[in-house]
Amino acid sequence: MHRTARHIRSSLLITVLVAALLVPALAFGAQGSGQAGSVDSGSAGTSAGTGTGTAQQSGSTGDSAQAADAAVAQLRARIGLALQKRARRFDTATAALERQRARLMTLADKLEQLGGDVAQVRTRLRECEQLLVQAREQEQTATRLMRRIADEQDRSGAFVRARTQARAAVQTMSQARTRLHAAADLLEDIAEDIGEGGETG
Repeated sequence: MHRTARHIRSSLLITVLVAALLVPALAFGAQGSGQAGSVDSGSAGTSAGTGTGTAQQSGSTGDSAQAADAAVAQLRARIGLALQKRARRFDTATAALERQRARLMTLADKLEQLGGDVAQVRTRLRECEQLLVQAREQEQTATRLMRRIADEQDRSGAFVRARTQARAAVQTMSQARTRLHAAADLLEDIAEDIGEGGETG
C-alpha cells in the first residue's frame, strides 16, 4: 500500500513537471501543493486501514491501486497533450527556418551570378541545414523519452532525461537560427559590394 501511495505521489509530481515544459513558473508554483495533497491522502488511507481490520485493509488497498492506475492514466494524458502542443510549436519554428534558408539560398544564387563570392554564405546555410536535421533527431528522442515516463519506476529521473534532451533540441535550433542570421549578414555585405562596384564602373 505504501508503494502504491508512492506511485500516486510520483505520478502527481511528474504531471506537474511535464507542465513545466509549457508553463514553467505556474508548474513549479503548483508543485508543492500537489505533493502535499498526495501525502495527506496516503496518510489518511494508511490510518483508516490500520484501525479497521483485514477486510477494510483489503478494500483500502484496492482503492489505492485504482487511484494509482487513474494517476498513471492522467499522467499519460497530460504528457500526450504537452507533446502535441510542443510538436506544433517545434514544427512551426523549423518550417519557418527552412523557408528562410531557401530564400537566402535563392538570393545567394542571384548574387553569385552577378559576380559575388558566396562561398561562406553557402557554408553557413549548409551548417544550418545540418543543425536542423540534428534538432529534429533530438526532438524525436525527447518525445520518446517523455512518452515512457509513465512506465518508468524512477519517473522523476526519466523526466529529467527527457527534459535535458528537449532543451538540447531547442539549443540546436537556436544554433541553426544563428547560422541563418550570419548568412543574411554576409549576403547583405556582398550585395553592397556589388552595388558599389557597379556605381564605380
